[in-house]
Amino acid sequence: MNTTPSGPARTADLAYDSFYSAAIGGSVVALFFLALDSLRGDPLFTPSLLGSVIVGGMDAQSVSTVRLDMVAYYSILHFGVFGLLGFGLALLLDRLDGAARKASVSGFLCALVIEVVGSGGLLLIAPAAVGRIGLGWVLLANALTGAAMGLFLARAHEPGTRAVENQVPVTGGGRV
Repeated sequence: MNTTPSGPARTADLAYDSFYSAAIGGSVVALFFLALDSLRGDPLFTPSLLGSVIVGGMDAQSVSTVRLDMVAYYSILHFGVFGLLGFGLALLLDRLDGAARKASVSGFLCALVIEVVGSGGLLLIAPAAVGRIGLGWVLLANALTGAAMGLFLARAHEPGTRAVENQVPVTGGGRV
């Protein structure tokens, strides 16, 4: 178990891990689908489709064009969900001991969580949209995303990189 003390430095570390892992995860999956959609000749179709289905309540088969308002709505939802996932993963990895935080273990753990939560959640909420996108593409994007988040978090937890480890000790009311 991690016995790192609590306090402002630990809160700062958790906030850093949460924000950056969420930004990395959200960006990896967004860029993956931007590239895939561009190769298919329809940039931004995936976030427009998901926004139309999840936010707009439309039938997945009726979505045929890119709507930038749906791209924007879905992007807000997308990065909000990744913010929650980033916080949860940062908290989980913070609780693990050093051996479990190795890059390979962290990458696998994050990829697994993202696959279950991301792909599973999307399949529950918008199965027809996943069918149009392609389940294999969704699984691949989420695996890459989880690995990227896990590698970032593993690197962020290497010895000497935590704010709490770099604090200057305070004794007798003054800094040493």
